[in-house]
Amino acid sequence: MKFVAIALFVAFSVLYAREVNPTFLWDATIDTTGRMITGSTDESSGYWHVLEDEWAGGSSRWIFPSDVKTDSTGDFFGPLTRAYGAIQGDFVIGQWLEESTPEDGQQPYIGIAFNPWDMDFQKVDISAWGGFCIEYFASMDFVIRLYEDEECLQIYTSMKASDSLVTVNVAWDKFRFTLWGPNRRSTIEERSSI
Repeated sequence: MKFVAIALFVAFSVLYAREVNPTFLWDATIDTTGRMITGSTDESSGYWHVLEDEWAGGSSRWIFPSDVKTDSTGDFFGPLTRAYGAIQGDFVIGQWLEESTPEDGQQPYIGIAFNPWDMDFQKVDISAWGGFCIEYFASMDFVIRLYEDEECLQIYTSMKASDSLVTVNVAWDKFRFTLWGPNRRSTIEERSSI
């Protein structure tokens, strides 16, 4: 199965009390660092990273182009976007995790993510962004999730598979909430990872 993301546009003004760029555009065709420039003053902000279910005993995995190697700084997404002008890869979705069943919601997964403020997952208010605009093609449906790990709240929206490159604007009101922990907060404030 394939996934390619070329561009992401988000407009925003403030992350908590921190001043950030009023708008930004991440364009893989010109990105050389594998980093989303969000306006955070922290040098660890905005870097793309891989999410896989291996930590929970899963077997899902990304299969990135074999001709792309991690550079001397440990960055992989910079070389990937320089080579392909996109975040591109195949993936394999593994079996249900050993200790779970489809009924308890512990399904296998893979993903890519970036942290809007820093790699310490500091919470930030992204409500002023208004949503996402994403350009992609993918061989199967997928979701965009906004994580709040400690409180077990996720906000997500479903994206449809597409054989050709599509551009989709997704406003915050298209996102839904899921919760498996005690806090049922229903806002998009204080996101730590996208």
